[in-house]
Amino acid sequence: MNMKGLRKIERISGDTIILREAADRGEKKVKKMKLIKLHSAALSWHNVQISGPNKYSEFLYQIEPINRRTSKLNFTGIMVIYSKLKLTPRAMRKIASTEKRSDSTAWKLLAKVMAQQLKVIQ
Repeated sequence: MNMKGLRKIERISGDTIILREAADRGEKKVKKMKLIKLHSAALSWHNVQISGPNKYSEFLYQIEPINRRTSKLNFTGIMVIYSKLKLTPRAMRKIASTEKRSDSTAWKLLAKVMAQQLKVIQ
């Protein structure tokens, strides 16, 4: 996703994993640990950040089929931001916009790689 870093997956059960991430963001290394629950029948998963800069943030993803060859990704999130300063509504909108752009870019890059891998399999 155009970031240098490491990921480690620890399977807790058949549908639950712990994901550990360490990403280099410039001179800063960001570490996160996420608890991820997979709901394969619903084509969805959700994760809770159990450590990292946005600890206790929670995200729900669901793949919604549109037709036989097309789907869309629905996303709902609650992001916890720790700040010693009171954030203004404008600052919160800016954070939300930046996060939306960043997540959208990451998913587009992931979708591109998945499409390339699918072509190799077929």
